[in-house]
Amino acid sequence: MRVVSVPGRLVRHPVTRRVIDERGVLVDPHDVTFARLVADGDLAVAEDDEVPEVADAAPGASPAISADASAGTSAAGAAGAGE
Repeated sequence: MRVVSVPGRLVRHPVTRRVIDERGVLVDPHDVTFARLVADGDLAVAEDDEVPEVADAAPGASPAISADASAGTSAAGAAGAGE
């Protein structure tokens, strides 16, 4: 099922922490968290199950720490600890 925000309410997805807006998100119909949010009137069930495409989110755009960057900081910390 697809849930959408209700006007005047700001609800974040419990896992991704992104704001659920009028485009909505697909959720498991048996998820108790979303069932509670719908029952409380914070979210509403949409008539269709299609989520419109989001143009501003590029695939792989989330920031990530590279292995080289994390290895450099841990190696420097280990070298300084022995002195």
